Amino acid sequence: MKKSFMFLVAVLSFSAMADRVIDDKLALITKASTSGEIDRLSRAEKSLINQGLDQIISLLRIDTRPDDRRDDRRDDRRDDRPTYPGSGDWRRNPRHERNVVVSFSDDSCQRVVSEIRANDRCDRLDGIFGSKNVWSVSINGHCTDTQDTSFRNSCQNLVDLAQAQRPRSADLEIYSDDSCGGGRLVTTIDPGVDCLALGKVLRGKNVWSVRLDGNKCVDVQDRSFNETSCAVLQDAVVATYETDGRRRRGDTIELFSDDSCGRAITTITRGDNCEALKGLYENMRVWSVKFRGQCVDIQDTTFGPACDSYSR
Repeated sequence: MKKSFMFLVAVLSFSAMADRVIDDKLALITKASTSGEIDRLSRAEKSLINQGLDQIISLLRIDTRPDDRRDDRRDDRRDDRPTYPGSGDWRRNPRHERNVVVSFSDDSCQRVVSEIRANDRCDRLDGIFGSKNVWSVSINGHCTDTQDTSFRNSCQNLVDLAQAQRPRSADLEIYSDDSCGGGRLVTTIDPGVDCLALGKVLRGKNVWSVRLDGNKCVDVQDRSFNETSCAVLQDAVVATYETDGRRRRGDTIELFSDDSCGRAITTITRGDNCEALKGLYENMRVWSVKFRGQCVDIQDTTFGPACDSYSR
């Protein structure tokens, strides 16, 4: 192998980089390029060097990727979090942005008490805000009228939520009315949401309708939001993903609760986890389906049997 090639490999090696500053290395590379040493390398040698450069650049991008909380680098995985069917490492990532949480002393997020940060200590904040009311909370810019309490009683729950990963997509929107009213959005749920943290802050909110994957609004069986119901809702989201984090693709069948494909429930794709979806759609009736644009009035059934049949 040419001496020039050996010289450049040494410049790029991680062991060498540990001994000399990066600026010195860049200066040596520039000098080698100016003197024509790089031009004299073979195509294979240049390809090998490019691979090394790509790896270094990739590492630098990962290490320098901005966090929304630069002063908090704790892993947002916790041993006490439950696992759900089809869960995988793709669902939660400590490098993703965390929730932005702000507490308010009125019901409509007008009177700010304090922003809550992931590295906050409640024993310190208690001396400042402990006796303040917390009647509403803004989570990632969305205001929710929460159960009335004090800052002292809510602080740790808010810190836990601030430590958790914020939703990366609005896979599931849940509403407190029967028709997905614009002002009735409770929260959004994706595979990475921490249901333990979110459930403690939004506990008791009505869940009366949902919009899954941007589809039409569905009036679901009424329930209250808490850690358990959040997990059921999140299971329905995860049911539409592959275990490696890719969205499931293939022919879809739309399910409807009337005979003429007018009242949509959801779409089913081959391989969907019906057991997880049943927790969201319960025993909703399915009276017609649409496949490749054609509506078919089927024998009346409920969501469970229909999902089992059409997801095969």
